[in-house]
Amino acid sequence: MKNIIFTILALFSLCQTSSAYDNLLIKKKDGKVVMHDIRKVVDVTFEDINETTVMDISYTGFDFKILTDSTVELSEFKFYCEDKKVIVPVKVRIDGKIYDVTSIGTGAFCECNVKDIDIYAKLTNIGDMAFSYCFNLTDIKIPSSVKKIGKGAFDGCYSLKSVEIPYGVDTISDAAFVGSGLKSVKIPSSVKCIGEKAFSQCPLDSVVEIPEGVITIGASAFEDCDFLKEIKFPSSVTTLGEKAFFGCNYLTNVEIPSTLISIGSGAFSGLTALSEFKVASDNPNYSSDSTGLYNKDKTELLSVKGKIEGKFIIPSSVTSIGNYAFSGCGFLTSIVIPETVTSIGNYAFENCNKIISIEVPSTVKTIGNGVFNKCTNLEKVVLNEGLPYISDRMFYGCKKLESIGIPSTAARIGDYSFYGCEGLTSVIIPLGVSSIGNSAFYNCNGLRNLTIPSSVTTIGDAAFAWLSNLSIVVENSRNNVKVSSGTFFNCKSVTYTVK
Repeated sequence: MKNIIFTILALFSLCQTSSAYDNLLIKKKDGKVVMHDIRKVVDVTFEDINETTVMDISYTGFDFKILTDSTVELSEFKFYCEDKKVIVPVKVRIDGKIYDVTSIGTGAFCECNVKDIDIYAKLTNIGDMAFSYCFNLTDIKIPSSVKKIGKGAFDGCYSLKSVEIPYGVDTISDAAFVGSGLKSVKIPSSVKCIGEKAFSQCPLDSVVEIPEGVITIGASAFEDCDFLKEIKFPSSVTTLGEKAFFGCNYLTNVEIPSTLISIGSGAFSGLTALSEFKVASDNPNYSSDSTGLYNKDKTELLSVKGKIEGKFIIPSSVTSIGNYAFSGCGFLTSIVIPETVTSIGNYAFENCNKIISIEVPSTVKTIGNGVFNKCTNLEKVVLNEGLPYISDRMFYGCKKLESIGIPSTAARIGDYSFYGCEGLTSVIIPLGVSSIGNSAFYNCNGLRNLTIPSSVTTIGDAAFAWLSNLSIVVENSRNNVKVSSGTFFNCKSVTYTVK
């Protein structure tokens, strides 16, 4: 369909006679009225814009970057636009020479209020962040000539509801459509890789068809796509990145074919509606049962189904609990960790909001960051001897945690480890701990008295900040303990016992 535009040529003499009127009002077919100062209008030309039109650079509203003797890249849209249609021409004339427009450059339309874009150009490339944060963009047809869609190309385009990716694109780059309004997307069979966060936070409807030909789905590619109910993997997919489908709260079942042989941590965690994992019996690396997803010999628990309720006893075959394995299991009230377990991964039990107490056996020698992050009803934790450290964010936001016994084997207390534990009234830091991390006890307003043993030589910034009821005794001299100006900010008192 042709588009009619007008151009104003400022070097001719159409309107040199005096007039009683200063403004020229033009009513367009859509009913909108455009006003121009008639004193500056000297010629008006009407043109049909189509697939063969050559536009002079001075009338395009764009800046262009010359790529080769015959091609240019649209590098910037120069004008503020409000609820307008923008036309990207096939060819432009620059200093009398004609060039093909083959690329839209990095950030060319970033934060533009354009609503509708017609691209006549035979583009091969849409650059990184090209249309990012075009909040009003509702319609764009990606030309069939496009081979590459750059990183973050449509990031934050939350009015964009659907898009068809043309055949020939082999990679959907990282964050290409992250945070957009996409409800539907058609992925061509030419795509081999779906990049990290490519469709993260998109309100995709029900089912996403991954075509035969896709080999890799990147980390967090569909993370937090809340309305996604079903995903079908073709036999070509071999690799899923970390948290690929994390937080897809309407996803009810997952079927893993024999060819899917690499699954990243947390790829299927945080799925609160998930009722079933099915793994092909001939898959060489993975298995499942009625509770969750495991490695082949069931020594590593990768993810439990989100709808599991009540008490969960981890099988005695398990030696490792994977990253995010129980993340978001809001119906679990109790978890039993057997003494066969030696490692617990990052954020393994985060947001398990109905768990009140849990025991970590002495066999655990490796414990990841944020293991009990935001377990808001957790009141009691037993940490047995043998644990080598309190990890970063280990109990972050555990508002009801009342007391904690830190094992004598722990050498450090990590950053933000007890941040926001408002109910914490008792902590014993054993001799042997050498460092306390940044904001480790920030906002633990229930603490009244605390003794820091002589083994501690480093205390991080804001470790005990804003604890106006807390009196601290440091069993050392001020010169022997490294602190910052904010370490004890607004504490009631700090006393060093050694001069």
